[in-house]
Amino acid sequence: MRKTHTIFAVLSLLALASCGPSEEGTSSSPDKGNESEIKEATADMPVFDRFEGELERNITLQILENDTAKSLGYLDELLDAFNEEYAEYGIKAVDANIDQYSNLAEDGPYGYGPDVLYQANDVIMKYVRGRHVMPLPTWNIEAYEHFPESAINAYKGIESGVRYSFGVPVNAQAPMLFYRKDMVPEGSDANNNGIPDMVESWNALYKYSKEINAADPSKRGYMKALYDVYFSAGYLFSYGAYVFGDDGTNPNDIGFNKGEAWKGAWIIRQLAEIMGPTCVDDSINTTCYGQLARGEIFATMTTPDVTNNFTTEMVTEYVASGLSAADAQQAAKENLVIADLPKLPKSGNL
Repeated sequence: MRKTHTIFAVLSLLALASCGPSEEGTSSSPDKGNESEIKEATADMPVFDRFEGELERNITLQILENDTAKSLGYLDELLDAFNEEYAEYGIKAVDANIDQYSNLAEDGPYGYGPDVLYQANDVIMKYVRGRHVMPLPTWNIEAYEHFPESAINAYKGIESGVRYSFGVPVNAQAPMLFYRKDMVPEGSDANNNGIPDMVESWNALYKYSKEINAADPSKRGYMKALYDVYFSAGYLFSYGAYVFGDDGTNPNDIGFNKGEAWKGAWIIRQLAEIMGPTCVDDSINTTCYGQLARGEIFATMTTPDVTNNFTTEMVTEYVASGLSAADAQQAAKENLVIADLPKLPKSGNL
């Protein structure tokens, strides 16, 4: 199978930080033309000639999955099921065995890229602009009609005046708050709604974070890398900012400072006060798992696909403290809470 182009299935449509509101209108050329002049891809276009409906025989597909799926065994289960289904055709799928963050723009053209890639849309679409991936005839997928339109549009891009689909959404995810249940003081549910007071609003989480640090300067309440634009931009968007105007299609209208975006920027500055200097780079994105497991931080914001990283670290800490493996797993399950994000104040004042 030729490797000059990469064919892939892709992961997530991003929420909160909505980076960006939509990838529809992405183009590999500077001038994408007027919207009225853009055509939708159709099956009779030459680029789809290789998708004639007949399976290739005796080929090996290189599959690139993320590290979490590998460590949990999901990839092996998927490959085994696929290979059993297509064994009679001589089609075999194998782990590409390359780093999940490999530079496809550099490796793909030389034959080192995967055939199928599972990754988030904001990562995938940058390779579309470099013409490193092929458009897909997604209308042939039976379940396609059940996908949310927003998820479908996240993988559409415009090339030479034609709007193509460059991936298949298989999961939608949004940023969530991860926190330690066993670090919540007794009587912290004043309105008896089952949600601890300090995670209902950013004001309350800000206040509780200051209390934690005042009691023990080596600990923090909420901690997150403010350098991570995917998450931080959400504070701006919540107050009316946007990336590009006209539903993400007008690069001449950059809206990071529109609406009351200054309130979101103020939120970021206030959060920086309680998090300290380590929040200015993205190292916390990899160290937060261990820090939360050790009780060094109370909460952080991330996406559900990394839940296993927290669980693994917490189990390790519990086992080190003397719990059996089974009890450690149960303790991690009970004390790791994934919740909706706290509410932001209308004023922007934490």
